[in-house]
Amino acid sequence: MFYLLSIIEQEHKFQKVLRYLLFAVSSNPIQPTITANGNMLTSSSAANYQWMVDNTFITSETNNNVTANQSGYYQGRASNSFKCYSTSDSMYIVISSIANLGSLTGISVYPNPIETFTQISIDRSILSLKNWTYSITDVNGRVLEFDRNLKYKNTLNWSEWSDGVYFINVSDGKNYKTFKLIKVR
Repeated sequence: MFYLLSIIEQEHKFQKVLRYLLFAVSSNPIQPTITANGNMLTSSSAANYQWMVDNTFITSETNNNVTANQSGYYQGRASNSFKCYSTSDSMYIVISSIANLGSLTGISVYPNPIETFTQISIDRSILSLKNWTYSITDVNGRVLEFDRNLKYKNTLNWSEWSDGVYFINVSDGKNYKTFKLIKVR
């Protein structure tokens, strides 16, 4: 919307127009909404975008979608051509999906998904299991189980565990390998 502003000087009964100003007033864009598909976030339509995590702008993330690569509160900020902006509600994203990580070889964990039992198997070509350990953590990083007595074949009973995502970290004292497991009934 455009407005014409007149600046008028008045002396006694006479008026003199000093200047006319034409200015535009624009409302903020509609508040964007964000949706998540895994760790891919998408904002509703706008002229310009800027993504934030934990109230901090994410450098170079100015498209209508962003891949969340850390846990935190994500927001999309939409602006129009007049530089007016609106910010979406926050969406908390937890990054917990990782592939099997680590450089330790000769280990397998199966089956996955787990119903009742799972096996940690260590290749017999590994000569000593002296410093080998395993730990089980949940998606929040809490250690739920830890054992220093690994054998070449280890059976874990999951019958009392809740359904969910867990991580088994196996270490030889120097190297490690982390396995993502899903517990289902």
